Amino acid sequence: MNNKGNQTKTYVLQTIAGKETYVRDLLNASDQTSERAKFWVPLKNRYWKSNQSELAKGAEPFQLKKDVLLPGYVLAETDDPYSLYQGLRALHIKTRVDLIGRDTDRMEALASRAANTSGSADRLIEEFNDSILAVTEKELDWIRALTGEISEVEYIDKKIHFVSGPMVGMDGYVRRADKRKRMLMVEMPFFQDSEINIWVAFDEVRVEE
Repeated sequence: MNNKGNQTKTYVLQTIAGKETYVRDLLNASDQTSERAKFWVPLKNRYWKSNQSELAKGAEPFQLKKDVLLPGYVLAETDDPYSLYQGLRALHIKTRVDLIGRDTDRMEALASRAANTSGSADRLIEEFNDSILAVTEKELDWIRALTGEISEVEYIDKKIHFVSGPMVGMDGYVRRADKRKRMLMVEMPFFQDSEINIWVAFDEVRVEE
């Protein structure tokens, strides 16, 4: 990653759900991709119910663990999406790894023309890079909030209100609450105009009736 004049942005790779950390580690280690981007998988806090064996050993009824925030996705930071795309194409792995853009057919056509042109490919590469969807700053702020410390909530008139933590001010995005499991479903903007629902852990500070 050393494309002078280009800004480093975060892009999205689609893979198979459950393979996110495997793909991240593979891409960060591969000669084809490790120098072209930094790959990472956002991890959220989640409460998991302890099993009987764990309870017998003195574990709490619910344990706090890490879980993948965005199933099926790996994030890539790079200043050269075209180079990243070529590196991904050079990989020989069975697991699906796709760089997401606005129009897959156009992406592939631009990349092919850029790779096979006899003259300067700068314009084609620029068009290709513009066709790749970058994660916005607002979306990155959400990812930071949902992967940070656990937020504390209180109930006011039976509604969730965040009182501390990175999700303060996001009350209106809560869609469901499971008090028994200490988990909230939050509607998060992701990937331009789309939205996804994410379950995240919370701690309750008090209850008002």
